[in-house]
Parts: sequence; structure tokens; C-alpha cells
Amino acid sequence: MVFSPKPSSTRWEGFAVSLWIVLIDLLLVVWAIRRPVDPLKFVLLLAMVASIPVLVYLLYRTWSAFTLEYWVDRNAITIHWANVHQIIPMRSVRQIHERLDLPVVGWPLLLWPLPYLGLSSLQGP
Repeated sequence: MVFSPKPSSTRWEGFAVSLWIVLIDLLLVVWAIRRPVDPLKFVLLLAMVASIPVLVYLLYRTWSAFTLEYWVDRNAITIHWANVHQIIPMRSVRQIHERLDLPVVGWPLLLWPLPYLGLSSLQGP
């Protein structure tokens, strides 16, 4: 059986923010091309280059938000997002909690736009 997560607006927000970053980068490039060689041109190109890793990470998280699904069969639970398949054997499942807020490992801002997909730590009984 294949299950999809509850629909969330964060995936479209991630897409919109990615689009804005691309538009701002294009404006920075056009502005830098029209300027003579000076320190401001260097700063503009540096800002554009610095935004590329942010854009790549944000696009990856947005892609993950659009492709997240859970596959459940009698032997395992497979969590699939973007290019990742995480397989959890049924014998490893000890408990199922409904609507349990797990403590997030790391910075919550880095998990946006897919806040419910990330590493977590939960102490067992």
C-alpha cells in the first residue's frame, strides 16, 4: 500500500521562494553585466554565487516535499522522498504513536519546507 502525507502548503512555499531566488539572481547578473568593473560588480556576483548552494538545498527539500510517500507491505515500511529510499523492517517497529511530536535534531529552519521529514531522536522504553 502506498500512502502520501497530509497535503501541506509548505511545498508550494518552497517552490515560490526558489523562484524568487532565481529571479533575484537573474537581476543581479543583469545588473552586474551592465556595470563597469568595480567593487560593487564583484559584490553583486559574489552574492549571486553565494545564493546558489542555498537554492540547490531549497530545491532539494522542495523536491522531497513533492515526492514524499510511504510504502507499507508485510515485511517493511519504505519511506521514499526525492532520491532516497529508507527501509524500516517490521521487526524493528516497536510502537506506533499517533500525532507524537518528536524532538527535532538540528536546526528547525534547515528542515523547511518539509518540517516533518528529517532526523529525530526518540528514547525507547
